[in-house]
Amino acid sequence: MTNLLVKHDYSHYDSDYNQKYTRRLIDGTITGSNKCTAYCSYKHHAGFLTADLQAVKNCIDKNCIHYHSKPRSYWKNETVKVEYNKIIDTAQMITKDMEGLKVVRAERDDNNNWVLYYVSIAGYLLDDVTEALRNKIGEHVEFQNLNYNFDIAAQLIFGTNHK
Repeated sequence: MTNLLVKHDYSHYDSDYNQKYTRRLIDGTITGSNKCTAYCSYKHHAGFLTADLQAVKNCIDKNCIHYHSKPRSYWKNETVKVEYNKIIDTAQMITKDMEGLKVVRAERDDNNNWVLYYVSIAGYLLDDVTEALRNKIGEHVEFQNLNYNFDIAAQLIFGTNHK
């Protein structure tokens, strides 16, 4: 029987990890997955690395075979920020005539569709707005009401305390 050496990359370790937003570092601490820059597969301290841990361990200069760099596709970059700002700006422009509603956040769901979170102090039917936004950006979107109480929603919409 032959012993096959299987070489894994960062995405293998990242997708294998059972927590969605946190990762265990090689020193045993827990951090957000967005702060991880690499994975170390060394059996005596396997885990994720931050930039600081990576600098301390000097993985790259040592040309360590256990070091697995996080690929660029994982990094949040300017394109993501521009895309996020564009969807928020477009949604706010389309809903500008709805005085009691404000889109406050957007994020991608597991299917890479946009979910737009909003607050409101009045009831609105958003079918036409959803369709207009889909046509404008060419992607699937859905709105989700955050259901804040009136005072909090008014403060977010108008930027002042309406008591």
